[in-house]
Amino acid sequence: MAKESVKIKTKHRIIFLLVISCLALIALIFKTAWIQIVDSDWLQKKAYESQTRDRTISSKRGTIYSSDNTILAKSYSVETVKVIPAQVTNQAEMATKLSEILELDYQEVYDKLGEKVSEVTIKDNVDKEKTDLIRQWILDTKSKGIKIDESVKRFYPNNNLASHVIGFYGTDKGLYGIEKSYDDVLTGTPGRIISETDGRGNNIPFSSESYYAAQDGRDLVLSIDSSIQYFAEKYLEKAVVDNKCNKGGVAIVMKPTTGDVLAMAVKPDFDLNTPFGPYNDEQEEIWDTITSEEKRNIRESMWRNNAISDTYEPGSTFKVITASAAIDSGKFTTDSKMVCTGSITIAGSTMKCWRYYRPHGTQTFTEALMNSCNPAFISVGLAIGKETLRKYIDAFGFTEKTGIDLPGEASGVFHAIQAMRDTEVATTAFGQRFNITPIELVTAISAVANDGKLMKPRIVKEIRDAEGNTISEIKPEVVRQVISKEAAETVKTMMERVVDKGTGGNAYIKGYRIGGKTGTGEQGIGASTWYVASFVGVAPIEKPEVVVLVALFDPKGDSHGGGAIAAPVVKNILADTLSYLQINPYIDPNDPGKTTISVPNVRGMDLEEAIKTLKNVGLSYSTQGKGNKVADQIPKANIEVIANSKIILYTEEGVEKLKVTVPSVVGQSPNNAAEILKNVGLNINADGLGVADSQEPAAGTQVDKGSIVNVKFRIKEVD
Repeated sequence: MAKESVKIKTKHRIIFLLVISCLALIALIFKTAWIQIVDSDWLQKKAYESQTRDRTISSKRGTIYSSDNTILAKSYSVETVKVIPAQVTNQAEMATKLSEILELDYQEVYDKLGEKVSEVTIKDNVDKEKTDLIRQWILDTKSKGIKIDESVKRFYPNNNLASHVIGFYGTDKGLYGIEKSYDDVLTGTPGRIISETDGRGNNIPFSSESYYAAQDGRDLVLSIDSSIQYFAEKYLEKAVVDNKCNKGGVAIVMKPTTGDVLAMAVKPDFDLNTPFGPYNDEQEEIWDTITSEEKRNIRESMWRNNAISDTYEPGSTFKVITASAAIDSGKFTTDSKMVCTGSITIAGSTMKCWRYYRPHGTQTFTEALMNSCNPAFISVGLAIGKETLRKYIDAFGFTEKTGIDLPGEASGVFHAIQAMRDTEVATTAFGQRFNITPIELVTAISAVANDGKLMKPRIVKEIRDAEGNTISEIKPEVVRQVISKEAAETVKTMMERVVDKGTGGNAYIKGYRIGGKTGTGEQGIGASTWYVASFVGVAPIEKPEVVVLVALFDPKGDSHGGGAIAAPVVKNILADTLSYLQINPYIDPNDPGKTTISVPNVRGMDLEEAIKTLKNVGLSYSTQGKGNKVADQIPKANIEVIANSKIILYTEEGVEKLKVTVPSVVGQSPNNAAEILKNVGLNINADGLGVADSQEPAAGTQVDKGSIVNVKFRIKEVD
């Protein structure tokens, strides 16, 4: 029985072991099937990776050019030094050489060479001069394991210029500005080199190698002109500093006939090559002590393009839009009469004129724009009605984005028409209690300058391939006809009077017909109120080539008036731009101070020849003496005088000079001052606009007849 029991137990053990073996075999078969069938793709991938080396050939990102062919952003080749540790046989020697050439710590390099990885990066962004030294060392020592890959780095040659327009590039994509909005155009396709290797990463003899060439990105040509951009940035930056503008400033220059943005300046700005800060000396001192969130807030504030992303209450610059609606609708003419009593009460709210202490009284519509009279424009807004006013607001594009091809554009915010009571109509008519962007305003004013046609702002003009061939052209696009050509001409004439005789005199440029409008937009309410000082200028008014808007945010200097601090900035930008574009001055001999002429030297000439010479340049004359040759002249040669000035010609030696007493012209307009001086035989050199503030020589002084009286004119600061 005992033996039988042992046999049974042995049999059970054998059966148990057999079952276990069978189960193990079944599990092994199942696992093998799973690996061969279900995990086959993964296994193939791992086998491929272990037997091939896949090297990336970086593509070059497209170059960004300005319209004058200046490079604004480009990519250039740099190289990355990598090592395959399994192939390294001279670890100490290689670590010594690489650390020496690449200026790295020896121990760090040595440790990397010993890592148990397939590949390790020693250093990237290495100049070719250094990688060539490494290549020569490899040849000299026949060392293995080092490979040098080419990569591409983005560079901005002009640092801060147009930083908010161009934007910048990150590790693998455009992060901001044009770099972001045209990322798919600028980005190329990387190439590859695929070769067969053994387990240690060595190339297998007689194996094949596949090469796929990189495709470079396409180039962009912007509408930005680098010279005009420089003018805008130079004068805007000075104004922001001089007027202590806490929130910076914006300047936009647009070509009205095409919608081309010739310049878009935002201050403060940043260096595109180091966009992540710090951005000034003060921030540099605290940068390492502030939190990541604080750094992010500073960056986002610095990168924000206020010209398209921020809205503000424009103030009186918007009166150009109200005037356009009033003229085009046929409800007003330039001579329509309106009365300013210093204030006007609408629905229980009293709204003052800036000159409430000395009201404008009865004035024409043109004079109301010249004077920037709020009560007059309130009456205009109420007369044309909210439906008409809102129709033109929509038509000028203020309630939608302009469509400029830059990221982050905002659109204007207005009262819903059903919510516009008389009070809202009144404030809207003179530019308050709604918000628009600077790009919306300059685009709308450009429509007035462009015979009433609204253009879509253009920032990119062309897309080119790597060989410079034009692939596509972004053509100017007319959005709609907003007002008639006749209405546009009328409003431009009114804007010219603003500069010639009204609140915009600080934008006057001698020799050019300039139109414009001042604005001082009140932002916020009560104790939190701050101002935007702005001015929009159009030049030359007879055939507009450029429209310039300057807005200064929260100025804390001596003034916050647009006519006082923004108009001079527009004047400077316009003066340099008109000269750069070679736009000739407008000749108007009947307008004192508009055109000056350099007095020619006629001394020693025959009298007949001298008279002909003077007439040819637009000057008149009178003679003293009975000779036939000019012995002397007053004013002297090369002195600047206005057209039609009278030159006194003395035809005999020793003839006593005629003397006259200088009259007072203080308080007179340029026309009146010129006439008063002309009546006593004197010439004028007029500087500025408005009323005469001072003169040299002083009234009562005895001078030679024909002499120049220098008169300075000044406009009282408003708006």
